Amino acid sequence: MKSAARALINTAKHAGRLIGLLLLFIVAAVLLAAGINQFDEPLAPETQVWLQAPGVDHDAGNNGYYYLYGFASGSANPHAEGKLQLEQDQSAGEALKVIGTPPKCPIKNGPCLDYMLSHASDYQQAVANNQPLLKRYEALIAYSGFEEKLVSMDTLPTPGYGPAMASAKLYLAQTALDIAASKQNAADHLLKHLSFWIKAEQGSYSLISLMVATAQLQQATIVTKELLAHYPAQLAGQRPALLALLKARSQRSTTDLMAHAMRGEYFLAANLLKIKADADSRQTINEADDQAIPSWLGRLLFKGFYQQHATLNRMRAVYADQLRSAKHACSASDYLQPINPIGKFMVCDMFDPTSYADRLSNTQRMAAELAKQLENTP
Repeated sequence: MKSAARALINTAKHAGRLIGLLLLFIVAAVLLAAGINQFDEPLAPETQVWLQAPGVDHDAGNNGYYYLYGFASGSANPHAEGKLQLEQDQSAGEALKVIGTPPKCPIKNGPCLDYMLSHASDYQQAVANNQPLLKRYEALIAYSGFEEKLVSMDTLPTPGYGPAMASAKLYLAQTALDIAASKQNAADHLLKHLSFWIKAEQGSYSLISLMVATAQLQQATIVTKELLAHYPAQLAGQRPALLALLKARSQRSTTDLMAHAMRGEYFLAANLLKIKADADSRQTINEADDQAIPSWLGRLLFKGFYQQHATLNRMRAVYADQLRSAKHACSASDYLQPINPIGKFMVCDMFDPTSYADRLSNTQRMAAELAKQLENTP
């Protein structure tokens, strides 16, 4: 009996030691994982700065981006309304809408002047129907500066872009018709239109804004090239200004423009992940309260496994499927410096920079061709 009891006691002690070692191993593994997590893919100092919103608003009063953001709002002052709503992380809304269905050039990235001339009455009717929007567009392109302000994914200016882009197309068509009719100041209007979208392209910090500006610039370049071929005399007065403008655009690096926009996309993605991290932190603390665990302990445990910036955390894989629309094999080093694994995740897994860069390169080529045409036109 005594030997059996002694054996049972020894077995219990041995089991206790094993359980103790197992618990010690688990605690050590948890502490090691938490420790490693604190040094998970540290960002270079230059990249750390990119977690802040890009751009510095040197002259808010002359920043056309605020007007564009509030373009379709119901306010009598779209600039002030756009600035206010953006600062509050709100959409400016779309109180003004395009009336009717304006004619549209059927050839994408192709000749449009003949279509505009043959549908002049339709364009003139659309212009007459949408005078409030066109007056706003004239005010928009009068701004001397453009610098996009990024707050979050929610405040990308998609609501105001529809009416603004429709107004831009109508304005370009009306300008082309006026030049063909030799109307006074029509060439000035074309210059203002081109100049604004070149500034917008340079001042964009998101891919959506950059591509919208590039699309408008491409269309304007195509129409200007046709006007120069058919109505050179009507553009003679603005030829030096047009040449200087297009030469400057043709010399602007596609890589620099992409890096500009990618910096904004990096901030937006990091901001989104950080919001998710904060939400999960609150959820973790609430769950800790529900389970009668002190909130300070829940907070401590969360911080051990989730860093201040979610972009540094290996747990970001939890959100990868929600963030990526498709996975692309790309070389982001041309557009995002300094590059590191998290930078590659932000850029390559969410976007395919190559297609955007191709559009910018095409715009650069078109600007160079038009500049050469201006130089060679007698």
